[in-house]
This record gives sequence, structure tokens and C-alpha cells, in this order.
Amino acid sequence: KLLRSVWNMVLSNKQNSISKFLNPETQDDSYIEMYDAALLLEPFQRAMMAQYYYQRVHLRELGLRISATCEFHVLQRVFGSAAEIIYEQSEKYMASPEAEAGAEIN
Repeated sequence: KLLRSVWNMVLSNKQNSISKFLNPETQDDSYIEMYDAALLLEPFQRAMMAQYYYQRVHLRELGLRISATCEFHVLQRVFGSAAEIIYEQSEKYMASPEAEAGAEIN
């Protein structure tokens, strides 16, 4: 039910299609553009998208980047007891040379 509200918000935004959010690897858009699109979401919805991406190994880095833009209490609502780990991982990733150099998400 919670994801449905995210999907409805995404569908209502004519600039973004739901397929871009759900399957970015099948789109021509880069992951950086997906990150930028996620920043347009409300904090809770952004945390839900971070969780969605984080749970997929090939999109985990994107999930960490998005998680880094979320406040801890919002991550806690979405990730539950795993929020502290996600928060630490996202901070560690964003401090890494790859993130600081603005490396494309693989």
C-alpha cells in the first residue's frame, strides 16, 4: 500500500514514467538522471525508492546515493531496524573517492 502512493505520485508526474523508476537499467537514462529524478520526490517517497533500489544488488549503489539524501528518522520509518546500517553505509559511500569524483553509478 505504501509503494502504491509512490507509484501514484510518479505516474502523476508527466516528466517521469514509472518504468524509469522501476527498471532504470532498461532505459536510455543514466543512473545519475534517476538519482536526480528521485530527488524530486517527497522525503518518505524518496526513502521508499532508496529501499527499492537498495534491495536489488545491481542497483544498490543508487539506493545508497538516494539514502544519503534522507534524514535518519525517515529512513527509520521505511527500513525499520536496518535504518542505522543503511544510514552508515550511505554516509560511508558518499565519503568514498568514487562518490566524491561524481562517478557514474554502475
